[in-house]
Amino acid sequence: MTILENLYNGNINPCELEKLHKRCEYKTAVSHVNITRDKLDEILTEEQKEVFEEYITQWDEMSSIVEEEIFKTGFSLGLRIAAESLYD
Repeated sequence: MTILENLYNGNINPCELEKLHKRCEYKTAVSHVNITRDKLDEILTEEQKEVFEEYITQWDEMSSIVEEEIFKTGFSLGLRIAAESLYD
């Protein structure tokens, strides 16, 4: 099966982050985020927690948009590099 066929059939998912979850830096960052979140959970009022959760939701939405654009830009750049290499 070709790469395009695998992509079409769902065998390749560029959004999967298997390799990311194995990186030590990522695990450390997640740990720090969880520790900070626990600290905030202890000191924030219920109203403040709601505002903070809304902030996190909006941040996640914005990050998703940015990540999609970065992926599309990287993919486009890769195609341009491949096309250029055909003519050299």
